[in-house]
Parts: sequence; C-alpha cells; structure tokens
Amino acid sequence: MSAVVPKTEGRITVPDAGEKIIFPTGLPSIDTEHIVKQGCPGVRESAGQWACVTHKLTFPNNLQASAHETEGRHLVVWLCFDHGPEVP
Repeated sequence: MSAVVPKTEGRITVPDAGEKIIFPTGLPSIDTEHIVKQGCPGVRESAGQWACVTHKLTFPNNLQASAHETEGRHLVVWLCFDHGPEVP
C-alpha cells in the first residue's frame, strides 16, 4: 500500500506537520494527543496504514480507506507503525 492522499477533491484534508490531533491509542477509553510529524523517508508499503482522525478509524488497505472517504469530510493521516501520525 502506498501513502498517497486519496483524490476526493475538497472533502479530504491532511494536517500540517506539528499540528496536534487526538487519536485513540488502542487502549480502552484512552485517547492520546499526538503531534503530526513530517512523513518519514522509510518504506511505506507495510509500515503503516491510513487513519481518519475525524472518525477515529484506521484502514489496513487503500480500498477500505477509499470506501470510507466517499461521503462526508475527513481529516486523514498516515499512521506510521514506527513514528505515529505523519503528513502523507
């Protein structure tokens, strides 16, 4: 999977590096504040997944991410498994 921002004009936005977001940690009832980082130079094919910050959902593949983004507004990040949320 590559970290290319989905092309649904006007409805998909990405945060700036340094922006704070709240995203679930995977622990019950605990949201964590994260600082979005600039995208890492590492290989992205298996090093992360798309995340919709707006709806607090993650997607293991581009097909699921694209299906979710067909309606409504979404703030998306690349959730790097090594570094956390990044600008895609």
